[in-house]
Amino acid sequence: MVDNWLGRIWEKLEQYDLWSNTCVIVVTDHGHALAEPEKKIKQYGKSHPIFEDVANIPLIIYHPEIKGGQRVQSTFSTIVDIRATILDILSGGKIEEKAYVDGKSLMPVLKGEVSSIREYILYGTYGAGVSLTTWDTTYIRGFDPRKPLYIYTCSYPMLLSPGSISGFGEYFGVNLDYEGAVKFLTSITAKMESGYYIPGVKIPQWKIPMISFMFSAGKSTKECKRSYLFDRKKDLNFQNNLAGKPEYAELENEMMQKMKIVLKEEGCPPEQFKRFMLE
Repeated sequence: MVDNWLGRIWEKLEQYDLWSNTCVIVVTDHGHALAEPEKKIKQYGKSHPIFEDVANIPLIIYHPEIKGGQRVQSTFSTIVDIRATILDILSGGKIEEKAYVDGKSLMPVLKGEVSSIREYILYGTYGAGVSLTTWDTTYIRGFDPRKPLYIYTCSYPMLLSPGSISGFGEYFGVNLDYEGAVKFLTSITAKMESGYYIPGVKIPQWKIPMISFMFSAGKSTKECKRSYLFDRKKDLNFQNNLAGKPEYAELENEMMQKMKIVLKEEGCPPEQFKRFMLE
């Protein structure tokens, strides 16, 4: 289906001679793990821990003024860099970098001006753990599902719909009818607050309390709190967890401290440090 509909787009680009003035970016939401039987430590869906099966997504960029056919492996990039790259392209490089917020444009890399825009990346999924990857090491920090969790948003979140809540109930084997979902949501909305919670965002946001267990994917508290440390060069399949081993305590502490710094720099909500057990 993807081949079919991307093909339709390529046909229109050809038909209207748009390849000469159009930048095309192909990227995905997330990858997929197949829980291969030979792996002792497996990735299931998008639950904690997030391995590169899910986090390392394809990125293909076509720009009419840049020579194609190259594969760039000298830099990390993350999803906010797509926005920064588009802003850079549309402005012809004239927009101020502060408009990129946490993103970094990939145009200097594509033009061959620099080899890298990032030496590490931070990633994860909402309500679960957090991961920090460098060229040598990946550190996946567990989380305490009993600690507070909030959604910060400028619009009405999809999760605050009775239909979504009922769906979560089915996922966990709880028969929650529509009326029950409405009562549940009423209890949540009564605790909602509003204010300016996101650094650099001048629009007021809702601060909405979420029920933590909804995002633990049925895992036990012990499993959720487990952290992982991997050598990316020697352990490509992430099968030898080094976290908690005395001989790697210094490396784990180094990655933990770096993670705290990056989280603070990117405006991580204060309660998340307790949730990640990083106070």
